[in-house]
Amino acid sequence: MNADGTTNLAVMNIDGSGIRLVTSYANGEQVYSPKWSPKGDLLLFDFSVRDDRGIAEIRPDGSGFRFLVQGAGDSRAAAIVPDSSRFIFSSDRTGIFNLYSCDMVTGSIGQITNVLGGAFCPTVNAHGDIVYSSYTAGGYKLVRMMNPGVMAEEKYAYLPPGRSPEAGQTASPSRSVVLAAGPGDTVRQFDWPLLRSYDDTKLPPLDAHPYKSIFTSLTVVPFLRVDNYNISSNGLDMLKPGVYLFSNDMLDKTGFFAGAALNRKLERDLFLQFFYRGRVPLLYQIGLEPVASLELYNVTRKTDTFVSLPDRDPFKIDVTYDLFEFDLALNEPFVSQFSNMELRYAHSRYSSALGSFSNIRTGELVPASSDLYLIANTLTLTLMVDAIVPASTSDINPLGRKITFKASREFNKFGATDSAGFRQYELSSTGLTPLYNQINFTRLELNWREHLPFFFANHSLTASLRGGAVLGPPVDEFFDFYGGGLVGMKGYPFYSISGNSLAVLGLSYRFPLISNIDVRIGQMYFDKLYASLYGDIGDAWTESKPKAGDFKKDAGMELRLETFSFYAYPTRIFFNASYGFDKFTQFIKTRNETVTYGREWRFYFGVLFGFDLD
Repeated sequence: MNADGTTNLAVMNIDGSGIRLVTSYANGEQVYSPKWSPKGDLLLFDFSVRDDRGIAEIRPDGSGFRFLVQGAGDSRAAAIVPDSSRFIFSSDRTGIFNLYSCDMVTGSIGQITNVLGGAFCPTVNAHGDIVYSSYTAGGYKLVRMMNPGVMAEEKYAYLPPGRSPEAGQTASPSRSVVLAAGPGDTVRQFDWPLLRSYDDTKLPPLDAHPYKSIFTSLTVVPFLRVDNYNISSNGLDMLKPGVYLFSNDMLDKTGFFAGAALNRKLERDLFLQFFYRGRVPLLYQIGLEPVASLELYNVTRKTDTFVSLPDRDPFKIDVTYDLFEFDLALNEPFVSQFSNMELRYAHSRYSSALGSFSNIRTGELVPASSDLYLIANTLTLTLMVDAIVPASTSDINPLGRKITFKASREFNKFGATDSAGFRQYELSSTGLTPLYNQINFTRLELNWREHLPFFFANHSLTASLRGGAVLGPPVDEFFDFYGGGLVGMKGYPFYSISGNSLAVLGLSYRFPLISNIDVRIGQMYFDKLYASLYGDIGDAWTESKPKAGDFKKDAGMELRLETFSFYAYPTRIFFNASYGFDKFTQFIKTRNETVTYGREWRFYFGVLFGFDLD
């Protein structure tokens, strides 16, 4: 039982009743790993008051306390042999945890194992066989020893602290012993008894003062992105250099993550995310401790569009789209450790800037202008379940379940357009005033991924479901769900599959090509290589639901390479090749042209911090 930083032993009936303390420590003492003797008349347990542990015994009524093993290292996890004549335990008295035997009557100790990594958690059966956990280069392994004996003391090399130095050794003024280990090399043995006898209860008075945030050094990570989002970009325009910046408070209460990228056309990607994990006023008083975040985003893209003027055919003009968004979010664990609930408010402003052009009737230059065509306020409640099984392969080949459900209420002032899709204005005494339509609606979205083990070790099968719907009457296509691209059906471009409703089913089979690459080149460490085969079927629609034969289908393969930069930063490299089996066309009003999709291969390549983009 634990209270006020102190742990005590207690006994109770098997049904949980009759709890009674056996020990009565009150000064920070800790007890671990209690074990009953075979006769039930004694309890053996680990005892610690500072850094190391010793082994003690006590009767269930609290009498007969005595230390069996103490001093000379960390001793723990006693296991009594069936006849109660001795017990086996683990100790690091040689610098490495090994197994030892201690006689219950005489207290004599003998070493049983002499391993390199460590021997822990012994158990003993009626025949004296020992099973223990051994730490090796390949991780922890279970080892069985058949009725082992005790080693002679000379079989292991160990210089106990404080032993007089012999030939080839010199005493250090710092109360340690230095051993000659070779030309120019020394091995220092510290005075562990002196260090372990340090009494941390005898300290000088310390001044107390409020904690002030101390941040880690600012980390700067440069990157180079190949950005083909803008179809009008080519060559060097697709290269977008940038930088990530981040720092955190030493107690992880506050922190920020920011990034900036800019290409030759001056298209920019900017973001700033600030996190606060302290006590949020009012919420803390009612028992909630959410992580609060403040986020800012600004993205621009340049392209061209058609503009129609009286007595003139539509003509192309340069246009720059600008998105600014401000988010405020609260994220709190919900129901269990595997699920979270997030409440988010987002304010977005979308604008377009038209380039200057020449009026062919007058020859005058028409100056550039801008148009704020969307003012959006969105309140979103998100429930997230992340039950991915922790493993060394959980990033590259996850097993478990991941679910995200979103319910949003959107309040939008959206620029009014005519039947041809051109922006509408009202002439007033101050000039042209843009017209807006009020578009308010509720949006629901579900994303479910089920990762299952599949026949062979490290092979998996993933079934995925993504669905969404705008409730109520149809809204402008600007607010559509999109089902293509890297985050959807990869056989089709991102904007090709769109509608007020969306449904996509996917199936993926993933398997290892190389499980342990274990190669370092420069600052890059290469770990694992996996491949997958996948297929999807789905569609999006606004009013009339698609028939069974209308659903789009694609299939493809993916390579995932798990690497680390500087042994610390996860660096995930992937390559996708996908083919869309269905050919269809769409008329793009803003470009006044018909575009054909499908029946083509599409390729994706990326270097990110993770493989999944949700």
